[in-house]
This record gives sequence, structure tokens and C-alpha cells, in this order.
Amino acid sequence: MKNGGLKVKKHKKLIIAVIILLVVGAGVFGFIKTRTGGGVQVTTVLVNQEPMVVKVFATGRVKTLAEETLFAPFTGMVADLPVEAGDQVEEGQVLISFDTDELVRKIREAETRLKVEEANLTKIQAGPREEELDKARLRLEQAETGLANAKKRLERLESLFEAGATTAENLEGAKQEVINQEYAFLIAQKDYEILTRGEQPEVLEAMEAQKREAENTLLALKEQLEKGEVKSSMAGTVLDVLVNPGQMVTQGSPLVIVGDLNRLIVEVNIGEGDSRELALGQTVEISGTSFAGTYTGTVSKIAPAGKLVSGSQPQTVIPVEIDVEGNPPIKPGVSAEVNIVTIEHPDALVLPYEAVIEDEEGQEWVFVVQEGKVEKRQVTMGVGNELYREVLSGVSAGEEVVINPPELEDQAEVTVVPKAGGSGR
Repeated sequence: MKNGGLKVKKHKKLIIAVIILLVVGAGVFGFIKTRTGGGVQVTTVLVNQEPMVVKVFATGRVKTLAEETLFAPFTGMVADLPVEAGDQVEEGQVLISFDTDELVRKIREAETRLKVEEANLTKIQAGPREEELDKARLRLEQAETGLANAKKRLERLESLFEAGATTAENLEGAKQEVINQEYAFLIAQKDYEILTRGEQPEVLEAMEAQKREAENTLLALKEQLEKGEVKSSMAGTVLDVLVNPGQMVTQGSPLVIVGDLNRLIVEVNIGEGDSRELALGQTVEISGTSFAGTYTGTVSKIAPAGKLVSGSQPQTVIPVEIDVEGNPPIKPGVSAEVNIVTIEHPDALVLPYEAVIEDEEGQEWVFVVQEGKVEKRQVTMGVGNELYREVLSGVSAGEEVVINPPELEDQAEVTVVPKAGGSGR
């Protein structure tokens, strides 16, 4: 009897346990059915309120805002190079000296030539001295007397020749003597006329031109000598030295680059599609492989016109300059990556791109989950970045929206399932 009683009690306990399991299972099933409604499986995301930041990315190169390249003023040899890269220099400091020995020699020659030209012109402008006039007058009188004597002698020999008292050779010699005396008279007469009436204007002009040419030659040589010392026009740091002492360089060759490391900029090219979002003063995040961190800058210059950049796929870009704030330890010449903040809305409602669908008319919609069903709502969307878009109207913060929605109808029942690789919504 005791054993039979024990068996009945065990059966009762087993039945009670089964009943409890059935009740619990029914409750869980009812809860799940109430939550999901047994509808289409969907994944959702909450409408978040967070800053919406839109950036334009570009790569460029760092350089100094104030920078100059010094060039060879003439062809010559570098004699002295007292600076090297990294040196601090002052405005007006001599950075390179050229060998000017040949220039000094040419200057001396030019000075001598100028003195000669000045003396000649002064002599002509002053006119003849009295003793010069006396000498010219005497030469003219002597020439005139010589010509008269030669003519008389010729007349006498002609008479003798007719009488047969002289030879034809003597007669011809007398004729030639008259010709010679006439030529000497004309020269003496011309010299005397020049002295008495002054030099011809064209002669004076020519001599004045020769003097000016000598002056200009000397001035140019002296200016070239001054340029033999190449000086910095700004205070800064020597960024690069491009020549060596004793090296021959041609006029216009680059010698030294000087820049102000206290003011750095980044030069970038922005695609014409992104350029319409740019504005002066926009904040820029600046980073790079050689940077110790991320630095801040501002857009300081936007080119007024685009330029065509050649390459495998030529494109039109807008050159932009960005001022680097502060004095960060960045070296000019290194590459940089910039993110220009073109839009910043601090309290925006945002959704991922995959939560919004667009119909054939261009209107945009989302599916909002409420009590196991979806409500199809039209939304107005704003700007977007690489991950999210701003919602201007149609939903509120905290509402649950379907992402990558399947074929759904308004008020369709849905089952919310976790995202792949993560928790639910």
C-alpha cells in the first residue's frame, strides 16, 4: 500500500510540471505573437538627434604663406655661400656672393671711356681758343700764298714751254703742284670756317649720344656689381640651398628658397562638383602621414576661376588655400589631407541612407514601426554625409524606422529582427 501511494504522488508531480511548462510556453508564445504579430521580418534603426557635419575631402601640400626664391642676377660663379638650410636670416642679409673681379675691370674701363667722351664734348662745346684761331688763320694764309705762287710758276713755265725753253715734264710738274696747293687751300679754308662758325649740330648730337652711352654702360655695370651680393628681402628660414660655392650658374637660375615657418598654408585642388559648397572662413581638419596629430585651419583663399588638371582623366578643379592655425610642427613640402567642414547642424535628426526610399515621382518615404505594424510616411530630407542624411520633417527623435525595407505596404505587420552581426535595432 505504501508503494502504491508513492507512485500516485509521483504521477501527480509530473502532471503538475507538465501543466506549468504548457502555461509558461503559452505565455511566451503569446508575448512573441503580440510583439511581432507574425509579420514580415525587418531590421530597424532609431531616429537619432546628433550633429550633422558635411565635409569635403582633399589632399594637398604644405607650404609657407610668405616664401621667396632668389635667382641669379647674372651669369657667373658663386664665390661665397654663408648660409645653409635651416638657418634663420634677416631682411637684407647677404645669402650669396658672386665673383665680381671681371665686373670691376669692366667698370674701370667704362669710367675711362666716359672721361674721354666728356672731355671731347666739352672741348667742342667750348669752341676754339684764340691761339687755335690764329693758327688756323695762318695756315689759311700760307695755303693761299702757296696756291698763288704755284699758279705764277705754272704761267711762267707755260710761256717757256711755248718758247721751247723748258720740258713737258717740268710743265706737268707745275700743273700738279697747282692741284696740290688748291687741295691744301681748301682744307685750310674748311678748318678755319669750322672754327669760326662752330661745330655742326649733328656732330654735337653724335658726341652727346656717345657720352650718354658711356654713362649708361657705367651705370649698368655698377648696378650689376651691387647685385653680385644676393640679399634676402624677408626675415625667415632658409628652406633650401640649390647651388654650391664655386659653381657656375646662368642668369635666372634659382639659388636659395627662404620662407616664414610661422605662417603655413595647405594648397589643395577641389573638384568643381564640391566647390559650390566652399566659403571663406570654413573650418578645416588637417592631418597627414608625417603629422603628430590633427590640426585646425580655415579656408583663406578660393580661386576665382577653375583650372584644368591633366592626367589619365583630365578634370577641372578650383585651387584653394587653407591657413594652418597656430604654429604646429609641420614641415613645408609634406603632403596633407584636409576635411573642409562645409555644413554643421548641431541638433539634426539623422537616418542612414538605407532607411529612405524614393518613389518614381522623386518623393522620399520611410516606414515607421509602431505596435508591430509599419506606417509609411513621407519625409523631407536635407544634407547628408558619408553615413547619414538629415531629416527635416516626417519623423521624430526616438522613432523606429525600417532599414533596407522589403516590399511593404502601409500598416503591414512586421517582425523586428536583430541586425546581422549585432543586436536588434
